[in-house]
Amino acid sequence: MKFFLTLKHWQMFGLLVVIPLCIQALIIICFQKLFISNIKNIDPIFIIKLGYSLLYIYGILLFFSWFYSLGTNLYSINLIPSSLKIKSFKILMHFIPIYFILFILLFLTITLFDFRVNNFLLDKMIFIAPIHFIAGISLIYCSHFVFKALNMVEKNRDVSGKEIFFDFLLLVIFPIGIWFIQPRINKIFVGNDNEKITNSN
Repeated sequence: MKFFLTLKHWQMFGLLVVIPLCIQALIIICFQKLFISNIKNIDPIFIIKLGYSLLYIYGILLFFSWFYSLGTNLYSINLIPSSLKIKSFKILMHFIPIYFILFILLFLTITLFDFRVNNFLLDKMIFIAPIHFIAGISLIYCSHFVFKALNMVEKNRDVSGKEIFFDFLLLVIFPIGIWFIQPRINKIFVGNDNEKITNSN
């Protein structure tokens, strides 16, 4: 996934923010036209739900592909011994997006059959809440993995949790944080030999 390592910050911002905003505008325009025209056999509410669901899935796949690329490639060039577990990172980085995509598809399916979404989710909360919690903890772990690997490569030494706290804040204000994170990635990988960049599956 060298593609994500060489993109400029404004390019990543465009992929994660500008394109989704343009698609969102098209969805709203299509919804308005369908609602006004009142075409038979076409439910404008379904169209907008489907459009937003696909938009969320696009964002999830793009973000986690970028994050997975950062983690695997930074780990591969890190020469400092650490407690980072690449296998755990890879497993969790597959689990998180799969879970969120399935959750979105479940939500869309429920609304298609005119179920009362709130009541359904409340009834299933005993099952959904623990998985949500696990997904949240997994995201924190993967963020710690990526930012620790990034700082270790930059500083050529092991780093503490305090030293990567600022990077966590950048993730919280994402996608604004991409303007600060991506240039550091470019500095490490752009211009380096191809041997330093691994295409992880």
